[in-house]
Parts: sequence; C-alpha cells; structure tokens
Amino acid sequence: MAVAVTYNGSPSTPTGAGSYEVVTVSADPNYTGSANGTLVIAKATPVITWSASDAITYGMALSGTQLAASADVAGSFAYDPSAGAVLDTGEHSLDVTFTPTDSANYNSTTAEQTLQVNPTPVTIELSGLSATYDGTTHAVDFGTSPEGVSVAVTYDGSTTAPINAGLYAVVVASDDPNYMGSATGTLVIAKAMPVIAWTELTAITYGTALDTSILSATADIAGAFTYDPEAWSVLGAGEHTLTATFNPTDATNYRSVSVDRTLSVNPIVVTITLNDLDVIYDGQAHAVGVSTAPENVPVVETYDGADTVPSEPGTYAVRAVVADAANYVGETTGTLVIAKATPVVTWEPSGNLVDGDPLSATQLNAVADVSGQLEYDPASDAVLAVGEHKLRVNFTPDDLDRYLVTSATATITVAPRAPSITSQPQSKVVLAGSPVDFTVVADGTPALSYTWFGDGNALVWADAAVFTLPEASVDSPRTFTVQVSNDEGAVTSSLATLTVVAATADHYVEGRGYRAGEPVTITLLLTYNDVVDGLRVSVLPPEESGDASWRFVSSTATRVTTEPEVGAVDLWEWAWNEEPASPLSFSYTIAASETAAGSRNLSAMVALQVAGHEFEVLFNPEPLTLEEAPLFHSADTDGDRRLNLSELLRVIELYNTRQGTTRTGRYKVSESSADGFTPDSDGIGTSTLDRHHSADSSRDGQLSLSELLRVIGLYNTRSGTTRTGAYHSANGTADGFAAGEGE
Repeated sequence: MAVAVTYNGSPSTPTGAGSYEVVTVSADPNYTGSANGTLVIAKATPVITWSASDAITYGMALSGTQLAASADVAGSFAYDPSAGAVLDTGEHSLDVTFTPTDSANYNSTTAEQTLQVNPTPVTIELSGLSATYDGTTHAVDFGTSPEGVSVAVTYDGSTTAPINAGLYAVVVASDDPNYMGSATGTLVIAKAMPVIAWTELTAITYGTALDTSILSATADIAGAFTYDPEAWSVLGAGEHTLTATFNPTDATNYRSVSVDRTLSVNPIVVTITLNDLDVIYDGQAHAVGVSTAPENVPVVETYDGADTVPSEPGTYAVRAVVADAANYVGETTGTLVIAKATPVVTWEPSGNLVDGDPLSATQLNAVADVSGQLEYDPASDAVLAVGEHKLRVNFTPDDLDRYLVTSATATITVAPRAPSITSQPQSKVVLAGSPVDFTVVADGTPALSYTWFGDGNALVWADAAVFTLPEASVDSPRTFTVQVSNDEGAVTSSLATLTVVAATADHYVEGRGYRAGEPVTITLLLTYNDVVDGLRVSVLPPEESGDASWRFVSSTATRVTTEPEVGAVDLWEWAWNEEPASPLSFSYTIAASETAAGSRNLSAMVALQVAGHEFEVLFNPEPLTLEEAPLFHSADTDGDRRLNLSELLRVIELYNTRQGTTRTGRYKVSESSADGFTPDSDGIGTSTLDRHHSADSSRDGQLSLSELLRVIGLYNTRSGTTRTGAYHSANGTADGFAAGEGE
C-alpha cells in the first residue's frame, strides 16, 4: 500500500544530525490511516591520529615535530602544553583538543600522547688547578657548556675550598636535574717561598770579622737563619761567597730557602803619588818623585819597563808598585816627559826700506845659541808694501832629537812710493745693453785713489781700479781715461775707446699661418747703428720627423753675397760684405712640409761684424711660432664656409663688449659657446688667451672697428646680385681668409 512520509513537514529524507518529526499517511484512496514518530540522527565523532614522538633533550621547545596530530575531517587543534613550551626533564603528558569545522554534524574530541624529555649533557672545563699557599682559600675555576649550569664542587669530598699546601682531588658535577655531566682534576697548592732580604754586601778590608752588620738577612715570616761561614769568622783577601739558609717555623706551608751574597775582602790599599813628571832636557838623568799614603811604604819604579832612569828627551811610561805585596796593594802609572830644549834666537835688524826695495842680509841677521838653519818669512829679496811689517825667522836646529824648532820676530818699516800704471785700460766693443768693464792696474803707496773720465768729464761715481757700465748704450761716453793718485803724486792713463753695437731684430708671419705643402712668407726687420761693417742672417727651419722637411723658396733680400738655394732644407743664411743701410727689411718664402700639422717653431739670428768682433742677436720672438692656418672662420659656427646674419651679429656682440661705459671689444675663450669665445667685460686681458678669434688679426684679445668691418666685408660677399657671405682660406691676408668660394 502506498504511503506518504514527511520529516518536519518535508518529503525529503534528512542527512544532517538532529531530531526530525515524522508523519506517515496512506496515499492509497482505498485506505485510510497515519502514524507519527521522531527520527534522531546523532553527531559523529572524528577520528584523531597522533603517533608517539621520539624523546627530546631539555631545552628544545615543543614544535610541529611533537605536536603532529591529524583528524579525518576538517577542523583545528589546540595543544596543552602549546608550541614553543620548554619542558623540564622527565615524562610529560601532551593533550590535544580537536574542534571540527562542521560542528553541526561532528563532536569535538580529545587525544593524549606521552613525551620523554632527557637531560642535556653539559661539558665542564676546569682551570686554576695550580696555586701557591698565601693563607687564603683557593677554589678552582670552571666553565660549563652550555654556560650558566649550576654545579657542585668538592675538594677531597669536602665542599670547602682548601687553604693549606697539598694535593686535593677535585670533582665538579652538575646539580641541575635538567643537565648531566661532571669533571675531575687535582688542585695543587704549592708551599710558599719565604721572601729573604739581604742587601748586597759592601767590601771590607782584610782583618774585619763577619758581624751582624754583614750577616744581616731577614725573612717575611717566622723562622731561623744559619750562615756559612759562621759569624765572627775572619776571611782572607779576595772574593768569598756567603750563604744564608732560612728554615721556616711553618714547614707545612713554607719551604726552606738559601740565598748567596758575594763579599770582597780587600787588602790594605796604598796610595802612590808621582811628582816631577815634566822636565826639560839638560843632559842629566831625571827620576820621578814618589810619596805614599800610608807613609814610607817601599815602592819600585820602572821607566818604559826598565829600571834605568832616563836622561834623553822623550815620553816614558812610569809604573810605581808597592814592594810589599803580602798585606798591601797599590800601584800607579804616569808619564815622564823630558821635553826638548828651545834654542835662544837673537835678532836685531839694521836699517829701514823704501817701497820697492828688497829685503837683504842687512835686515835678515838673526843668530842662535846652537847650530842649525835659519829660514826667513818674508824671504830675502822679497819686496814689502809701505808701512810697518813684522818679520819672522824660523830656526831648525841640527840636533832635532834634543832641541825644538823655534822662531823669532822683528819689526821693519817700508817708506811710501809715488803711483805708476803697470797695465793700461783697454778699448772695448760691446753689444748695447751689455755690461762693460774698464780696468787699470797701478802700483804705489800709500793707498791709491782712482778717478775715471768719460769723454773728458769726471765720473764721480767711478772710483775704483775697475770701472763698470751696467748697460752700454749708444749714448754712453766713447772715450775713457783714469787718473791714479796718492799722497806721493798722480798719473793719468792712456785713452781707451768704447764702441757700442746697437741692434733690434724682429720677424713675423705674413697672414694667419701655414698650410701643409703650401708656401708661407715671413718678414724680418733689422735695425742697427753705423758701427756695423758686416751682416749675416741665419734661419733654423722647423723640425719634422722622418724625411719631411720645410724648403726654401725665395726671398726679397738684395745686395747679398750669400743666400739660400731654392729647395734648401737645413740652415738658411744671407750675408752682406758691405752692410746695407739700416733699417733692413726683407721677406722670405718657404714651403711647409707635406706632413706639417699644429704649431711649428722657427728660430732666426743675425751676426753683426764690428771691427773684427762678431755679435749674435736673436730675432724676436724667439722662437717664432708658425700656427697651422685655420680652415674655418671663428664666426662660421655652422662650418658652411658662409657668414650669415646671426654669425655676423655674434661678432658685433663681441665688438660691443664694454667695461663700465667704455667699449673695449675685449673677449675671452669659452668652451661652452658656439664660436668658442665670450665677451670679457671684466677686462682680464690677453694673458689668459690660448687662442684668438679669426677677426682679431692683431691678436690683442679685442676687436677693433677695422677688424669688424673686415668681417662685414666677408659677410657682404656676393655672387652676382645675391649676397652669399662665402669665404675661403687664403695665405697672405691679415686674417687668413678671402671673399668668395675659393678653389
């Protein structure tokens, strides 16, 4: 029969835990009837799996290794103790409570597991096992690993650290239940060494007994001393070792000890004094004088080791020794000097001299009391200056073994003489600007005075034998004489002439520089005065590496006897036998080396012949620097070989540079500007310029109106009726450029 069933009014059969009201009714129209009841579905209990963990060591925190329970349904675990807990040594119960996520259908449940915690091994290191008795306790030192573990220490089974000297069995063991470990050793407390004080002994004299002032050792603890040798002994002369032995009262904790001291017993010392050690040779024997303290002690003397008393000059080593050596000691040494005798020299010169007269036997007439040689200073025939002179004679005796070389002095007067010139001033030829000296050598006494004359006029500042002009010039006097005078008279020198060669030499490059393989012209300008009677100009070409050379092309020099050959590459020279009129100016053209690049230096010199003399003058500047001619004008910032309006306006801007209200046209180098230059309103000047603007043909660091007009001229270059501003580089122009397209 068909029936209809509902659960809490729903025809669906329930699956979740809970209580459900069940109603059953007949579904067949032929039947009637129903029944009621309650369906109870209970919550399920989850299954927890938790394996026993291996034992851990004390100090390890609980982690997922021990707290590793799992369940057959989703949920969360709560442990007691929780993760991170550190447990003491022993067996511990671990609890877990599982709370299912689906708490409607599953019950919370618990589980339990046992964990063994073992003690941690500890390593104990002992130290301080050696000590010396000092009256205090001596506990050993120890360290534990890990640090800070509590331990118990015993000494021969006692926990009290020992004091007295001896050997003690030491045991150090952990007393913390969470650690296990121990260490053993032997503590050695050595007997202490008493400190003995016994000062170093002062030497005594033979016959002095050993008393308490000598046997005076002391100790820092109680005990008794014995001495060897014993007290009141009398020792012989010499060195002796004294021994003091100390036996402590407390023999348990202190050692017996001995100490030695050295005692010197001296014999009675005799002081010997030597006298009469310095005497002069007189042909007699000279024994030294001797005295002693104590008095009257017999002494034996020797001279250089011999008993014979000396008489000859010399130095003798004297030794005096006490004769009775049994109970006395004493000796001394000294040096007996028997000095050579000094001869007596008698000297009384006769007569005086006049300046220029030589010395003779009339003045040099000394005599000596023994035979020998006389040597005079000044010597015979010497001529002395006017005035008083001290003469000296050195006497060398024939018997130098017994007599000294000696000397004597005497005074003589030399009367004055009128002046005379022995060397006349010489004529001079010099280059203008050079110093020049005129010298006279004169004789006469008293002191000479000098007065120099130039062109007959006295030069009041020239008052010495040498007259110097610091810088000769064409305006300097042409003739010189000197008057030499003293109180005895005056004399005038012969005439000396001064010829001054004055010259200037300059050279410069025509245009703005050179180009490799192309000609460049250099102009020389030379001025000189009319004393010149011959010229030679030499030019040293720029140096190039390898076979490359600068070649001579031509020159405008005239009336020359020598000039360079066309194609010459070494030294270029021009010479004139008859000097051309000053100023002399000519140009020469040379071809630059095919490989030349950058700056090149050239040197030039002129040799001026004057009355058999030759003077060399370098052309200025030295050297002359040839710069490589620029390919582009400084104003042409875009490098198209044309000057446009903005480029012209930039030049005008530089031209209009002012300092205050004054237009200077000054500029300076600037690496950051398009043309490499910038206005210099501070007026720094040209000293800091290492390059110049192409428009600055005078290279003075400023743009003038004529230089600006030159740039305007290039800007206005035309092709037909059209302004192009075209230009090209060209040698021979002031700025190195010319209008037009060029070749």
